[in-house]
Formats: sequence, C-alpha cells, structure tokens
Amino acid sequence: MDPSLLERCIRSACEKAILAEPKLTEWDMMMGDGDCGEAVKGLCESVIGKLDEGVAARGSVVSFLEAITDTVDDMGGTLGAIFGILLTALNNALKRQLADQKVPKGITAEIYAQALHVAVESLKTCTTARERDRTVMDVLLPFSDEFVRTKSFEAGVVKAKEKAEATRYLKPKLGRALYVGEASEQQVPDPGAWALYEILDGMAEGL
Repeated sequence: MDPSLLERCIRSACEKAILAEPKLTEWDMMMGDGDCGEAVKGLCESVIGKLDEGVAARGSVVSFLEAITDTVDDMGGTLGAIFGILLTALNNALKRQLADQKVPKGITAEIYAQALHVAVESLKTCTTARERDRTVMDVLLPFSDEFVRTKSFEAGVVKAKEKAEATRYLKPKLGRALYVGEASEQQVPDPGAWALYEILDGMAEGL
C-alpha cells in the first residue's frame, strides 16, 4: 500500500474516534463504567504517536499491525481485549493470505475482506457476544459480512452506521450495562459499537 495512504487512513480513523470521545463518555456513563470514551481516545492518541514515529512508512499493513500490538494491549478492558484479539488474528490471516496467494503487489479489497472474516471467526471463539447483545459485535459482525459480500469497504461502513444506530433500541445482555442500563430509559447507542463505527468511518474518509 502507498505509505501516505496507509498513514492518512489510520490517522483519519484515530482523529474521528478522538472527536467522538465526549459522546462516548456520556453514553457510557449512562450504560456502563463511563471509561469507554477515554479508553478509545487514549488508544487512538497512542496510535497517532506510533504514526509520528514512522510505523506506516513502509506501507505494510502487516508491519503496522505488528507495531501497534502492545499499544492495543495497553488499552485494557473488554473493548481493548476484543480489539487486541481481532487485530492479532487479522495480522495472522493477512500473512497467510499473502503466502497462499503469492500476491505480487498490494493487497486487494477481497483479500482484506477474507482476512477480516477469518479474524472475526477467530474472535468469536473467544467471546460469547453476538449481534443484538448490544456490544461492539453489533457493528463488527455485520460490517465484516457486508465487506465480504460486496468487496466494498464503503458499503461495509454504511452497514456499520446502520447497526451502530440500531443499538439504541437493544437491551444489554452482557457486562455491567446489563444491570446499570436497566435503570436508564435513555435510548443511546452502545459506546463500543459506536466507537468502532467512528473508526471505520474515519478510515473510509482517509481512503
């Protein structure tokens, strides 16, 4: 990948998520621990710091993912664990795809989509969360499915927004929000699901 495109894409994703921090925090204070926004902001600021150090300079997505592994692990919490497992699995899947298909130049949208699908399937063995549980999986799973179906990242983002909005009307089934959220009648999106949507939308804007 063109190094400038990779950096622009990741930086745009991080900046979009950082701007969303106030509303993520507000929503999470209603439905959870109240720390989702700050955790996402901290992760994104750390990734931007890595970009400033030149981790995207080679234009290698695999090298970039390896370079931010510790940064993602430091995020902590359930969302951090999910991101960490997903990105490690994505990195491994990309390396296998590249080895199996012997891609001479670049990585196509189809390869990214298939690698993400494999990574998501791996993640699903580590968590019971699925669609309609009001978690980040409400965005991740349909985004991945749409990306595989259409080979279009932008189409996946449209689906991600639709599903992130839909979490407003879902009852929590997992985590602290299960009992904290019962005391609130506010129809707000799931913060983790919305955070992932912001990241994906930012990436699309950078493409």
